[in-house]
Amino acid sequence: MDLTLRVNTARIPSTLDFIWARLRTCTLTECCTGDLLRVLPLFSAGTRVCFQIFPWKAKAQLTSVHTVVSDLSLRGHVQGAIHTLLDALTAPCLKRFSIAAPFSISSLIAFFDRSSCALTHLNIDHHDNPNYVTDLLTLLGTPHACDIVDLGVNIRSFSMPQKLADALATRDIIPNLCTLAFGSHGLNSAADSLLKIYAGRRPVLQSLWVYQRSLSQDVEQALKSAGLEVVTFID
Repeated sequence: MDLTLRVNTARIPSTLDFIWARLRTCTLTECCTGDLLRVLPLFSAGTRVCFQIFPWKAKAQLTSVHTVVSDLSLRGHVQGAIHTLLDALTAPCLKRFSIAAPFSISSLIAFFDRSSCALTHLNIDHHDNPNYVTDLLTLLGTPHACDIVDLGVNIRSFSMPQKLADALATRDIIPNLCTLAFGSHGLNSAADSLLKIYAGRRPVLQSLWVYQRSLSQDVEQALKSAGLEVVTFID
């Protein structure tokens, strides 16, 4: 059973508690943080959960919660809400994690440490963070990232930072990476870096996902000729 629910900051009634354990996927939009933490322990193992644009009440008294969800996505623009969720949550079964919101890298790593989880899929977009690359590489160097096979990063620029390209060009971090996705609208200047990344990770790295029209046809063809599958997507 799948559920998508937009509550517009209203409280989620406890009369719905019977339904959470039956869901395979659940998307909750504009729910208060307290309600999100209340329902998270009620999901069954293997459930995919996505929380979008949730407000944060600074005075809320929140306690630690444990969840067995394996796939968690967080979307929002309020740093306090993200921070509250990460600090309160433990998710030992977590395999897939996606975040598109302002957050503290220390809170995120502490969440993974507390959960003792081993991620296989990670998608990370830190809005307007000048230390994004450094924070990302710090995260990818933790034990929780060793098993990642699918990585998505939004570098929010029209060029690839050299520090990121150099780090990804070796298998010293995330050695089992099979699929790499870049959220950037201009990667033509990074053609050499992309080829270097592929050369350093072949044959394990198989697919590169990029925004539609972020690569010229010449660059895309050069990558394909080298043996890399290139897939374009629309934001």
